[in-house]
Amino acid sequence: MKKILKLLPLSCAATLAFLFIAPSAALAERPNIIHIMADDMGWRDAGIYGSETFHTPNIDRLAEK
Repeated sequence: MKKILKLLPLSCAATLAFLFIAPSAALAERPNIIHIMADDMGWRDAGIYGSETFHTPNIDRLAEK
């Protein structure tokens, strides 16, 4: 829980910085931003990387693109 509390302000600051740095680009085209925050998930825990324990169909579809 302490790790999440440490990363949350950084994550929010990064998102806000992105929104304020490029406002003219946001007016021309709306960017596609995906922010996934997973607690205690290793890189092999997604189905696309070979996990048979965890089923992650949505993450697998995103990783295929």
